[in-house]
Amino acid sequence: MRLQPSLILALLLFLTGCTVPGSGDDTYRPWVGQHGKDVMWVPTLDPLVLPMLEAAKVTADDVVYDLGSGDGKIPIWAARRFGVRAVGIEYNADLVALARRNVERAGVSDRVRMIHGDIFVEDFSSATVLTLFLGPELNQRLRPVITKMRPGTRVVSNLFDMGDWEPDRVVRLSDQNPLYLWIVPARVDGEWEVAGLPDWSTATLELRQTFQKVEGRLRSTDGRAASVLGRLDGSRLSFGYRSDKGETRTVAVDVRESEFIFELGRYLTAEAGIYVTRVISSKMSRGKAFFACDGGLHHHLAAAVTFGAALRTNFELCNLTRPGETAAVCNIAGPSCNPTDLLGVEITLPRLSEGDLIGVLRSGSYGFTASPLLFLGRPTPAELVRRRGEIVLGRRSRVMSEFN
Repeated sequence: MRLQPSLILALLLFLTGCTVPGSGDDTYRPWVGQHGKDVMWVPTLDPLVLPMLEAAKVTADDVVYDLGSGDGKIPIWAARRFGVRAVGIEYNADLVALARRNVERAGVSDRVRMIHGDIFVEDFSSATVLTLFLGPELNQRLRPVITKMRPGTRVVSNLFDMGDWEPDRVVRLSDQNPLYLWIVPARVDGEWEVAGLPDWSTATLELRQTFQKVEGRLRSTDGRAASVLGRLDGSRLSFGYRSDKGETRTVAVDVRESEFIFELGRYLTAEAGIYVTRVISSKMSRGKAFFACDGGLHHHLAAAVTFGAALRTNFELCNLTRPGETAAVCNIAGPSCNPTDLLGVEITLPRLSEGDLIGVLRSGSYGFTASPLLFLGRPTPAELVRRRGEIVLGRRSRVMSEFN
């Protein structure tokens, strides 16, 4: 776990250069206050680990991510105590190596994964529980990402809050740091058409949202209006309003957001949908130019193989990186050794180079469940959706180990 330098000065005056008993091994022994990318290392104390996980009400069905995971203490505890899948993200390579050894020693390598990476780069959107010991500035830098996570995701921070995003609960233990719990709220800003409210047949509900707090107004078709105050607990919205008789009415509704599901069918979403793959290498073979990409039939089987057709019909492809380059005839291949792994045969595209992005147009849904996913151990594709002018993650990319 990590703290920002300015926030632990007093602690470091006492502890700088000290190792923490049990925090290392013969290969590497970290010390309190050692410098990192954005922060200095200070471990979460053992008496706080279980209360952090209990505050989030962790169960075996959860996926726990620990940001700035240090020696891997929290992911290991989560896996051993609750049987969850847990992931740690840590920037310091020595700490990651130590954490991986700790995972092996704890016997939880089948459930715990340690990522050497930057918490501002790595994808942790699949987490149902997030644990932090970072500092107020880093918490607030992460806040825009966290508030876009799936409603109901529980976030627990050791010692530090998130500014004006008030915690849903504060846990105070004797002689220990306070723990802050947030439950990511659904996004309900805007107008909703509602029916079945007491004293109202149909009405328009206008809501303004500040994190988990909401306020707004009910308007009926016959001109009546009432003020609304409410609160979100994940995807559950509770709000109150006054009836025509002056009585306070309280309503609780589930506002769970729609889940996008994509299935087989080239034109399922009309002439929409772009499959994007990157050129990773090129070569000439028998006078023809071939460009190998990191995606192919394992992601987009329909484009690579034309079922039941005597003649191949290419999907429309384009060079997304450099559309203005001089055109040339080429062949676009996937990463496997299968001769059918060809996204485009003898097609004309603006001249390609390694690193260029190729778009397969009019892909609609490219058949997530119909393609041979994880073929040769390759990760699944991410799915992005444009909604209200914003690009949102519909489904993230996953690797083989996450399906175990």
